[in-house]
Formats: sequence, C-alpha cells, structure tokens
Amino acid sequence: MACVCDHIKLVSLDESGLELSVWTLLTDHSDWIKTSKYNVDKIWANVNYQSTVLRQLIPSLPVLSIHQDGLVYLVVNDESIVDCRLEHKGQYLLRVDMKNNEVQISPQPTRRICYQLFASEFSAYRQHLQDRPRDRSKRVRCEWKDVEDLRCWQHNMWNWYLKSTGDIYCYHYLMLVVIN
Repeated sequence: MACVCDHIKLVSLDESGLELSVWTLLTDHSDWIKTSKYNVDKIWANVNYQSTVLRQLIPSLPVLSIHQDGLVYLVVNDESIVDCRLEHKGQYLLRVDMKNNEVQISPQPTRRICYQLFASEFSAYRQHLQDRPRDRSKRVRCEWKDVEDLRCWQHNMWNWYLKSTGDIYCYHYLMLVVIN
C-alpha cells in the first residue's frame, strides 16, 4: 500500500503469483476499485528479462512506486533443490513499468531482500536513478498525521508519515520494516 500521485493504492499478486492488480481507494474512502492489471507473462517475455537467461521465476513482494503511477517493484528468487536442500542462486529486483511494458532487472548482492518491503526511492537511489526528477533546490517534507478518519478501514494496522532525508524517502509503519 502506498500514496501514489495523491491516491492511496494497493498492489496485489493473485494466489498463483501470475497477475498483478493495482487497487485505488476512492476519495471518499468508501470502496476500492481495480485500476490496472498486469500479467507476469509480459515480464518473462520482455527482452531485458530474457537477456538474463533466468527461468520463468514467480515474482513476490510487490511494492508500488510512490512517485510514478503504474510502476511496481518485484523480487524474484532463483532457487532450486539440490540434495534435498534449498540452494539460493541469486535474487533480482525487478522494476516494472506496467503502462509502458518496460522491465529493468537489478541483481542483488549476497544479502537478501527480506520479506517485508516498503514503498520508497531506495532501489532507485542504489542505482543512481530516480522514479521522477525533482527540483533539488526545494526541500520536500510532508507528513500525514491526521489518520483518525482512516482508522475505521485500516484497522489500526498502520500509521505513517512520509519524510525526506536527502534522496531517500521512507515510510515509517507501526510494524518494523527492515531491509538487509
């Protein structure tokens, strides 16, 4: 879940992990509507994905970009069973532009991305990229503290505020979120 271009959005993978859906909360907070779908087959068919010689790996951990609508980050793990043990061969961060059907792949270092992710510019920051160019002369700082009206539908699961620290944006949740 993330605030994307002034809308609260949620990204989900179906139970088979083959279709991404993006849901948008109506401005009156009355309902969620499905605003886009994207089939994982498009990722596997992408030239950039095929150039990595990866198998058709099922993605996980979908995270929305907080700046660009239609941009989703996913993780794929290249693992196999060898001698009754799970062997980790590699992990890749995928940057998927669902609107333009573009995929960028970034192999991760030996540290693995843990199962709890948050929406941020961190992955773009590590590659010296940006989801959206900004005027660096302006200091961005916005906080969302008035969540009283949201508590009915969020079940007190998260309170957050967005703050800027240089180039890295972070969401702070009630639950701790860590990336190794």
